[in-house]
Amino acid sequence: MTLSASVASALLSCFVLACAGQSRSDAKSDTTSTGDTTGTTGDTTGTTGERHVCEAPAELASVTNPAGCTDYEPSLSTECSEPGIVCIYDFCVFPNYWGYREITCTEGRFWEQTVQRDCQPPTCPAAPLVLGAACAEALTPGPCEFVNACQDSLPAYCRAGVWETECSEIETPPAFSADSNCPLYPPAVGDPCCPRALAPVCDFSTFLEDGNGTSSVGAATGGSGAPVWTPTGPIAECVSCNPDSFVWEESNDCE
Repeated sequence: MTLSASVASALLSCFVLACAGQSRSDAKSDTTSTGDTTGTTGDTTGTTGERHVCEAPAELASVTNPAGCTDYEPSLSTECSEPGIVCIYDFCVFPNYWGYREITCTEGRFWEQTVQRDCQPPTCPAAPLVLGAACAEALTPGPCEFVNACQDSLPAYCRAGVWETECSEIETPPAFSADSNCPLYPPAVGDPCCPRALAPVCDFSTFLEDGNGTSSVGAATGGSGAPVWTPTGPIAECVSCNPDSFVWEESNDCE
């Protein structure tokens, strides 16, 4: 074993052993999930060990408009086909609360906004919401926004004095193939992660054996070069992003 490999191996042992204690108008959101999630650090942790994937929140409240209305709010002063019809576009829904509008087709066959009202969103904490934290249901019943490690906006409710949500993530396919997507540097075990954006497992054995890789890890252990990566917690050669808890964990699935 080379000197750099020995140093990297010692670094890994230190952290693993010493730190191991450590807008469509007919769109509808899915509210049939029944599991809840809890957490203490802003990440999503399923209390039942199960994933609860919900549809993305609807941009509009479900309203039955006349057949001559468009699915999306039309641009004002553009042409319409049925004078006198009124189309409702109610954006007073979680999480954006953009407003309530009624658009009318005038006798001149142009769309005109005839009603505009602001929304009355629910009262929510100013600070980022933490699942499992105490709350007062009478003051902040919800829904209030909780943002998970994937940056999904999830509706959270104050129930029995604590914040909880029925969803762990939103059903949003990744815009790229995540089969080979891993962090550049080994993450700390227990740190938040987004499972749908990552490869099933990430193998950092070569990186750690080299003691250098593409970073100056050698500098952090007495080698030359400016340090650009320093472990922030326990690390492992093989890790995966747990799809239930949304945190990095050690894995045995690397070849």
